[in-house]
Amino acid sequence: NAVEGARPGVLVNAPYADAWYIPGKQSYMYRLVWDAGAEILGAAESSLSSTISIEQALDISRSADFWLHPGNARTRKELLSMHPFFGLFLRPGLRIYNNTLRMNPGGGNDFYERGAVRPDLVLNDLKNIFLSAYSESVSASDRPQEADSGWESEYYLEVE
Repeated sequence: NAVEGARPGVLVNAPYADAWYIPGKQSYMYRLVWDAGAEILGAAESSLSSTISIEQALDISRSADFWLHPGNARTRKELLSMHPFFGLFLRPGLRIYNNTLRMNPGGGNDFYERGAVRPDLVLNDLKNIFLSAYSESVSASDRPQEADSGWESEYYLEVE
């Protein structure tokens, strides 16, 4: 879906207590996604975070190339069981990644623990995820540079 020469679009999060939170352009998460070569769709210009409805998120998803952090889902089947409306989000070409690769037995997520003090690891994951969305027509200087050719994800898994 990315327009030739444009950054890939990213839908972020899933509803929490009937509110869908989108990181604003002044937030840490927006900055990481931007620095990795993509853009969070629906991000408010001058805020850290804003809320949108699930219907607004569905509209955003139609132009998204990626969906990051969809709750705790690790598979598309789990995602569908979280909310019946999510079936409308799933379409060919939408790549879904979640930061749940490293969870401890108590349910703690290393993304929010070590990732908070190691943004370089999060940024490396995101760069490598988004790199796949850039077409060959985008010049090498306009693409995020792959940080590590032998990349193994630190925090993210693809939700399949």
